[in-house]
Amino acid sequence: MLAPLLGLALGALFALFASDELARTHGPPTGTRAAAVVTLFSLLVFGPFAGYFVVQATDWSLAYLVDSRQVPSALLLLLVLLDVATVPLGFVLASSAARGRQPVAVLPLVLVPMALGVVVAGLLAHRLSSLGSTVEVRRGLPRGAFAGSSLAQATSWLWLCLAAGVVWTAGDLRRKA
Repeated sequence: MLAPLLGLALGALFALFASDELARTHGPPTGTRAAAVVTLFSLLVFGPFAGYFVVQATDWSLAYLVDSRQVPSALLLLLVLLDVATVPLGFVLASSAARGRQPVAVLPLVLVPMALGVVVAGLLAHRLSSLGSTVEVRRGLPRGAFAGSSLAQATSWLWLCLAAGVVWTAGDLRRKA
């Protein structure tokens, strides 16, 4: 649920790191080496990050707002593909400002999605602090705690992998520029 906001912010952030390469090219940003690197990051790192939650904890990943049993699996796959597309989309949206070496113009494309994500996560924190099914949440039945669960452990590892992927990708974009 929050992955599209994170993806947009990461894509815009990557445009900042690729600003030197973008400034040297005159064609569309999608034809650059940086765009290929960002797309690979999205497919190989961000996609599995977002997809894991949809596959392993579907109701939780939907913040118990929708019963996953009522959602066709093809729609869930489409949501993951949308998540994957948001990183290159954020890159493309921020590329003109990054190309003009205007980091201040890129910052809203990074900070606004992140701020919205924090607000939404805060509003949903009570729901996301427990594990169960949408039916259990709606009926007020006791559920397991997120803290200490295997999902919490997996979440920690996935965030670590995502952070490592971001650092590596940002470094590669900066180095190759």
